[in-house]
Amino acid sequence: MARSQDAAGDQAVPRPSTSRYTVGHRYLHAKTRYPLTVRYIGPLPPPSGSTPSCSATALSSEVPAAESAPSNPPSSSPSEQIWLGVEYDDPAYGKGHDGLYKDVRVFHASQQGSAAFIKLAGEPLLKGNTLMESIEERYGSILVRSDAPQAGLSDATVNFEAGTEHQTTNTSSSNTGRAGESIVLGSSNANIIVQAPNISSVKQRVGRLEKIRNMGFEEEWIACLGGDDQPGLKQELKRRMGALRWLNLSRNLIPSWHEVASIVDCFTGLEALTLNHSRLQKLSVDNNNLRPSQPDKPLDETFGKLKELHLSDCRLTWDETCAIVKLFPNLEILHLEANRPLDRLTRSLGRLENLKELRLSGCPTSTWEGVISSLVSLPSLDSLDLSYTPIGRIEPGSEQLHNVKSFTLLSSSLRTWSDLDHLANQFPNLTNLRFSLSESYPQDGQLTKDEKDLRSICIAKFPHITTFNSTVISASERRDSEVFYVGYVRKSVAAMMAFSRVAFQAQDQPQGQESGAKESDWGRWDELITKHGLAQNEATKAVKAGLKGKMITLNVHTPDRLEPTTISILPSAPISLLHRKITKALNGTAYKRRWTGETTSHTLWTVVYPDGDAEHGQKPGVPEKAVKVCSQDDTGSFFKTKTKTRPQARDVGWWFVDGDGIWAEEAPPDSDSE
Repeated sequence: MARSQDAAGDQAVPRPSTSRYTVGHRYLHAKTRYPLTVRYIGPLPPPSGSTPSCSATALSSEVPAAESAPSNPPSSSPSEQIWLGVEYDDPAYGKGHDGLYKDVRVFHASQQGSAAFIKLAGEPLLKGNTLMESIEERYGSILVRSDAPQAGLSDATVNFEAGTEHQTTNTSSSNTGRAGESIVLGSSNANIIVQAPNISSVKQRVGRLEKIRNMGFEEEWIACLGGDDQPGLKQELKRRMGALRWLNLSRNLIPSWHEVASIVDCFTGLEALTLNHSRLQKLSVDNNNLRPSQPDKPLDETFGKLKELHLSDCRLTWDETCAIVKLFPNLEILHLEANRPLDRLTRSLGRLENLKELRLSGCPTSTWEGVISSLVSLPSLDSLDLSYTPIGRIEPGSEQLHNVKSFTLLSSSLRTWSDLDHLANQFPNLTNLRFSLSESYPQDGQLTKDEKDLRSICIAKFPHITTFNSTVISASERRDSEVFYVGYVRKSVAAMMAFSRVAFQAQDQPQGQESGAKESDWGRWDELITKHGLAQNEATKAVKAGLKGKMITLNVHTPDRLEPTTISILPSAPISLLHRKITKALNGTAYKRRWTGETTSHTLWTVVYPDGDAEHGQKPGVPEKAVKVCSQDDTGSFFKTKTKTRPQARDVGWWFVDGDGIWAEEAPPDSDSE
């Protein structure tokens, strides 16, 4: 870790040359290899009257750092100690300040605690690699030698397959002897020699730059394109790597978008660029986007061929993002995950006609209204990811994103079911939903943590989704989920009204004003009641007192007459009590003559109404946990299928729900009643 030191009291030493470091450029700390950006070069404290040309504030516009700030320190005595003011990518490695030295502002760091001062003695910082060097180290020479039997290869090539995202480079040399080809592992200091038969053909296959489509140099600390000292190298790279489609330069030391443009220029077929964990100099919103090296070629012309851009954890604000995307007019995929300064969406992202996928996962944006207003201008947006954001409420609004088909909100902080209703209204054509609650979800939130119930309720609330949490929704699951939702609403409304009554009596508060206190607060309630022919349950509109409020109603059919007889019973009652109640009820009817009293043996069957019976309050598709099944055919008669399951071990509520039908018939004298 860099050590912050005070120049006072240090022995005067000759001022070292500082030409090897430039303000605004990025380096690695020589001891810890932590990435950082140089923000200041000079004595401490800075000379009085010195301009801020050596500070980070002078680099807010997008011009090369070497032109905006001199590499030499301000005018000072030859014996003064020179210091490097740096800003670490990770604040944990800084010295707890943001560029202040003894209450004197030396430079401005973007993060509190990320700044440090390093004494310029020896080589405290290391430069990064050039892309040209990294390509040749891995794949062999870029320039094709006329005297080489295998074009594009060298004896110091690397045995790695192209296109992997994470690569580890180990320099090796090959030798050919009687035992065959062998390689000396560079990391072993020539102490390990490994036989590698046919290594030449492997080198030849790996070194075919013309065939490479994906190439990754993550955490290899690429700082620039390179190749300026070799005539024709850039042109040859451009010629040989025209097939490259995806380039990963994550965790790099690239200082500016101009350097990025120089790299992109060399790959004519490039479509996807990954720059995660970068710290690029900011683009000003009114920047003219001209490249100093090619003033006749704007940046948006260079980046116009790119369709996919990854900028996760680049410390971007929304305004900076809006300035960047102007350079990429043909973007289809944009990833902005974990950008901690991106806490508010304050303006439209712009007229990106082709943008289909946007990910803001892990950004601290908390206002839903800003999200909708900023993205409504994107006509092709199909997929949106807002996972791990602190959005706690979704307000009702008139603006809708009709084109969004896929939405992800994992680890959500939404607190009420109405938030999901508003979400369904603003994404009317959603077909794919990924949703889960945060592990720290508060206890007073309305949403259930039961994954099965949460899935059923989400399916019911979003009428068009075909996939939930990457699992396909079948037609039968949708029907069951919507019927379950109706019952869940009834229970929730009753519970809320009971709580409201207690609060009203105790604190004299308005009764029934909470969200969800009536069925109309539950989104698709009325629609689902009509769709499935479910009768409104008046019990949800007024809380019943005592055991009577818990009783369910069953409709009993007999062979003599299909007009049902209604009985009420507690779900917790045993099946034997249901037998007795049915016997008593049927003995009191004129049309049932064969029942002779409570000693009569009889058989019970559940009744399945294929299309529902709204007149008697029955639902289609009675649960399959029936004692026996009795279905009604098209002629109105019943047919029965006997099962081997015996019901005595279960209570009434296990077999039947409110509104179910029962077929009851007298059992033969020698049969067991069920």
